[in-house]
Amino acid sequence: MKRTIIILILFIIIIAGLVLFLNQKGQAPAGPPSDSAIATEIKLETITKHNTTVDCWVAIGGSVYRLDSFLTKHPDENLANQLCGMIEPEVKLPDTLKAEVLASYRIGLLSP
Repeated sequence: MKRTIIILILFIIIIAGLVLFLNQKGQAPAGPPSDSAIATEIKLETITKHNTTVDCWVAIGGSVYRLDSFLTKHPDENLANQLCGMIEPEVKLPDTLKAEVLASYRIGLLSP
């Protein structure tokens, strides 16, 4: 009787492990989003609606960036007024927002 229970428990553990393994096998490893994951096209009208420091989108060089979390870490009301909701703003970006940092805030592409 004890032997049957032990075999049954081992069988259940093996099946559970196999199910977990098969569920994880098809998943891609976590990492930065690929260009295809950010291929969402965003219309100009949508960007202009996101024009506050707590909801700040900006289009630069054909890409759209969501900068509200950046502005939370680096508050600058003047910069926010010049960027949020803007298309190709004519403002010098601060050093804290260099190209490699800016890329991490990219959410899509400006719709033609």
